[in-house]
Amino acid sequence: MALTPGGPSVTGLTEAEAKEFHGIFLTSFIVFVVVAIMGEHGANRLLILSQVVLSVQLGFAVLPLVLFTSDRRIMGAFVNPRWVSVAGYVLTAAIVLVNGWLIVQSL
Repeated sequence: MALTPGGPSVTGLTEAEAKEFHGIFLTSFIVFVVVAIMGEHGANRLLILSQVVLSVQLGFAVLPLVLFTSDRRIMGAFVNPRWVSVAGYVLTAAIVLVNGWLIVQSL
């Protein structure tokens, strides 16, 4: 379904299905209201804004992931090799720096 980002994560429970329906209805309703008020151009602007927000938060989501998977106390035998950790830190820094540069350029 195009309106269920990520698809259903819990199935088989009546309450979970009802909550999923409410979430789908709410997000769909918001999109329909934006399109009705602002037209297709407004929906495109909202989509671009949501992607910018997701891009900016990506570095802050990846950094803890790299930190935790590089810690032998947490991961034990499944800890990242050194090269994976270094690559993760470099890519995280690149993501944050490029996003920062893009934000400064757009001001």
